[in-house]
Amino acid sequence: MDPYLKRVLESALIAFDTETVQGKCWTVQVSIEPGTAIVIRATQTKVLKLIADHVAKPGVVVALQGSLFDVAVLRQVGINPVEIVDTLIMAYLLQTEPQGLKDLSFRHCGMIMSKYKDMVGEATRKKAVDYLIVNQR
Repeated sequence: MDPYLKRVLESALIAFDTETVQGKCWTVQVSIEPGTAIVIRATQTKVLKLIADHVAKPGVVVALQGSLFDVAVLRQVGINPVEIVDTLIMAYLLQTEPQGLKDLSFRHCGMIMSKYKDMVGEATRKKAVDYLIVNQR
C-alpha cells in the first residue's frame, strides 16, 4: 500500500476535492497535510472503497470547499462522509472572510495556490493547436 494512502487511512481530518467531466467523477484528490495530496481516479475502485470505509467512521472529519457540489460527486464513487466541515460555508457565516479557496488559503495559511489556467494552460494550448492542424486538412 502507498505510504501516503496508509497515513490517510489513519487520519482523523482529511481534505477532499473532486474533478468531474460532463458531470461524472473523474478524480478525487485527498490531502492530510499542506502541500501534499494523492489523486485517485474514479476507476480506482479498490482505493476509493478503502477511503469510503474510513470516512464512514464517526470521528473522521472530511474538509471540503463547496461541499454542496463535492458531496454529490463523492457519492458517485461510493464515498459518503459522516462528518463534514465546509470552509466556504464557514467563510460565508463569518461575513468577514473571502470565500474563494485561494484567498482563504493565503489569508490563513500563507499559501500561494496556482491558478488553474497556469496549471493546464500549455497543455490546453497544445491540444487546441493540434486540433486545428488535424482539422485544417
